[in-house]
Amino acid sequence: MALSLTPGCHVLSDLLTMREKGLLFTMLQPHCKLIKTTVAQVLVAKETQGERPGWGALGCGVVCLIEDESIPSYFLHLYCVKRAKLLWEQELYVPFKYTATRSFFHTFPADGHQVGFNFANENEAEEFHHVVAAVRKNQVVVAVCKVTV
Repeated sequence: MALSLTPGCHVLSDLLTMREKGLLFTMLQPHCKLIKTTVAQVLVAKETQGERPGWGALGCGVVCLIEDESIPSYFLHLYCVKRAKLLWEQELYVPFKYTATRSFFHTFPADGHQVGFNFANENEAEEFHHVVAAVRKNQVVVAVCKVTV
């Protein structure tokens, strides 16, 4: 397996079969680089008038951190490997605030609402958090360099 930005972290989740890993690479655009994958449920915070606030399931599958080299930016993608389909994506804008609220649950703001990742494996959740933090740090350094030039 190839390594990601953080030493010791594998790009592909150990929870995926060889077929699922291969399928992920076929779904990527040619200009996209896979940095990290994990298995998780993606939830969206919901606040409906007259109802209690809570989380609604957006989907479950493989969450990928991807670098799009054609527009130098990073994205989070949710893929369903059973249907070979991209279900959701979110750009890691600057400043992107990603928080590990629990060892298995991470949140971040997106398009006017909170999004949460409910991870299948706590070790992968920790690794994913470290890799997202490394990417965010790199994005801030690049943004500062562009402003000072």
